[in-house]
Amino acid sequence: MRSILKTILLGFVVFSVFSCNRYRPSRNTGPEEIVEQFATHFLDDDRIHSVSIAIYYNGKESTFHFGEQNPGSNNPPTDSTLYELASVTKTFTGTMVAKAVLDGKISLDDDIRKYLPEEYPNLQYDGE
Repeated sequence: MRSILKTILLGFVVFSVFSCNRYRPSRNTGPEEIVEQFATHFLDDDRIHSVSIAIYYNGKESTFHFGEQNPGSNNPPTDSTLYELASVTKTFTGTMVAKAVLDGKISLDDDIRKYLPEEYPNLQYDGE
């Protein structure tokens, strides 16, 4: 499930960078260099302080982290960093759950809380 999220997130970031910017990486560069070029360019925007990008290329998964979670705090993002994606979060979550249902990993009748790492009592109504 985590690799699905990383793949979706990477696709979103790459799509966002390509569609919102006219920036293009140098030709004849490897995937790691392209990720670094995009991340560096992405972080040039003062509104953005950190970015994490995961790629799956030639059978190898790689994760890259850039910037700081809180500017001036020397706290770079990690594999455990959670990013708020605003309304897009619902789309990612729905896509991941739909994929898990199709893969037979969860059922539409399951209580989603059983897959979460901690208790979320606010996700119940009348005891369900």
